[in-house]
Parts: sequence; structure tokens; C-alpha cells
Amino acid sequence: GSYTVSIVDVIAPTFCESPQSAAVSVIFNPLPSAAPVVVPAATQVCSGGTALITVNGTEAGINYQVFNGGVPVSGIVAGTGGSIGLSTSALFANVTLTVKATQPATGCNVSLAPTVAVTVNPLPTANAGGPVSVCQGSSATLNGSGSGGTSPYSYSWSPVVGLSATNIANPVFSGLTSTSFTLEVTDAKGCVSPGDNATVTVNPKPVANAGSDKNVCFGSS
Repeated sequence: GSYTVSIVDVIAPTFCESPQSAAVSVIFNPLPSAAPVVVPAATQVCSGGTALITVNGTEAGINYQVFNGGVPVSGIVAGTGGSIGLSTSALFANVTLTVKATQPATGCNVSLAPTVAVTVNPLPTANAGGPVSVCQGSSATLNGSGSGGTSPYSYSWSPVVGLSATNIANPVFSGLTSTSFTLEVTDAKGCVSPGDNATVTVNPKPVANAGSDKNVCFGSS
């Protein structure tokens, strides 16, 4: 609408009014629709992982972005009239996220419902058991284990050469050459540990040498 502005001196006793006034036009820009629905309302990710948020029923020409408080944690995705996906940056602590719809021409925005409660699960820790030495032709057991995160754990060793199994904590090594193995642990929530290394050193067998054959006469030495 159009409004008229004038200035009045409110200090008694004059209450003087300015001889001029000015017309000001005020445009009320509409907000984006708050009807689009955010899913899921709650989700879980592993520490350092990203959350995928879907917005259903978006408006074409409206931009959507995820915020942690006032800080954006995703890129801007334009509405399509249908569903869109928003992927957050890496998350390391529990957080409640909000999706905002913004009219790019005016900057007018509205927060969509519901907010998204993200639980960030800690990563497990892998312990490959440290270095192992074995004589060539013999075998040795690797002493892998997992901790942290949420038990029970599953195990993955690499490379596979020389191991009796790669999906158990304590495989038996019977290889012929020294090898460095990496152990990764996956916990019950699907979170994967950083790899931990253990080197198996294969020591060569000693060579016995009794010297050359000797001929001696009976009774001699």
C-alpha cells in the first residue's frame, strides 16, 4: 500500500509538524509456502557422515536449504514441484536441523516442519594387535579386536593372502612372505572404524652346515 509520512516535534510545548510530507510505498512480499513436508523427523548417522533429508511437495522457483541454527549445513536446491533431496555436510555431534524455503527474488523465507533430530553415533575402534613374527613354514594368529561404538562387531582383514579367514577377529596366518594387514571393524549400527595395521614378519629358517664329509681310518679321529 501507499503511506504518507510527516515529522512532528514531540517535545512540548511546540509540537511542531514539518511543512512537508512524503509518500512511501510498502510492498508486502508473500512468503513461500510452508506446506512442503520434511522427512524423516529423526535419523541416525555415523560420526563424520552426512544426513539425507527429503522435502516433499516443493514449489518451483523456491530455494531449499538445511540449517543448524542460523548456519547453513547443505547446499541450496531449487524446488521442482515434487520431492527433492538435501545432503548435509559432515556431522560430528547430535543436532536438530531445520529446512528453510526461500524466495530468491525477495529473500523472504519460512521454516518447514518438522525439524530433523539427527543422532550421531560414534565410530568403533579397530585394534589389529600389533606386529607378529613367525618362522617360515610356521603359522601365527593375528590378535584383532574391536571396541567403542556399539557391539557386536564384524571384522574385515585385507589383503586376503595367507589368512585362514578375513571376517573373524583372530585369523591364522600361514603365508610365505612378510605382509602388512589392515583391520576394519563395523559395529551393530553399521559404523566403520578407521583401519588399523599389523605387520607379520616371516623370518627365514637358519641353514645348517656340518662341513664337508671326512674319511678316517678305524680307530682314528
